[in-house]
Amino acid sequence: MRRLRFESLENRDLMAGNVTVSRTEIGDLLIAGDSAANVFALVQTGATMYQITGDQGTSINGRSVQQVVNVTGSILINTGAGDDQVTIGSMTSALPTRIHGELNVKTGAGVDRVQLFNVTGGIATIQTGSNAEDEVDRVNVRSSAFVNLSLATGGGNDVIESVNSQFTSNLAVDAGSGNDLATFTNLNVRHFNANLGTGNDKLILTGKFKASGRVNVDGGVGDDLVNAIDATVTDLDVLSGQFSSFEIKRK
Repeated sequence: MRRLRFESLENRDLMAGNVTVSRTEIGDLLIAGDSAANVFALVQTGATMYQITGDQGTSINGRSVQQVVNVTGSILINTGAGDDQVTIGSMTSALPTRIHGELNVKTGAGVDRVQLFNVTGGIATIQTGSNAEDEVDRVNVRSSAFVNLSLATGGGNDVIESVNSQFTSNLAVDAGSGNDLATFTNLNVRHFNANLGTGNDKLILTGKFKASGRVNVDGGVGDDLVNAIDATVTDLDVLSGQFSSFEIKRK
């Protein structure tokens, strides 16, 4: 009698990505993804100790266990192609996740999401894809503080959100082409530079908007809108001259 054979559904876990975690001799943390979906979180657990945890089937160094690494330098992340999600820090932790050196996150092609929750550091760069792609990427920065932060989301209808965060020197945003949405709630910044690129873009300011230095925001070609109705903006009439290619709504 011939027996029926069934294929285990658990094999679908192989479709999830694998993240390679390593440490350089000078104390930098290197995180590299593959072409599959890489979903993982990084959080500080001690003075120089950082824990990397995979999610949605993503393995760390080929294993489904957390990896803890001693990091005294920069954190460099490159997830490659695929629909990736990178979360750094935690809103439930009493202490922020501190980046001792530079933070550099690059996600490559795919529908990507980068989240910074309660993170502090000096220089940080986040790049999700290139201008040649047409996918929706999301960047979410909450309760974080940096000296310099550069965000580049590439092509596509991207979504950028910053809540209760401050940048003591510069915040630079390049949203690329597409109908982009950028929302800043309680933004405290020295210099604010944003290029939302070609497309029908929308910039929303809510809560308090404080910029002590230069403000240079360009909506690019398209029907663009700055919505500051729900914001307390110092000298909005002065700032209005620094918003190019926008229709501005105010109180």
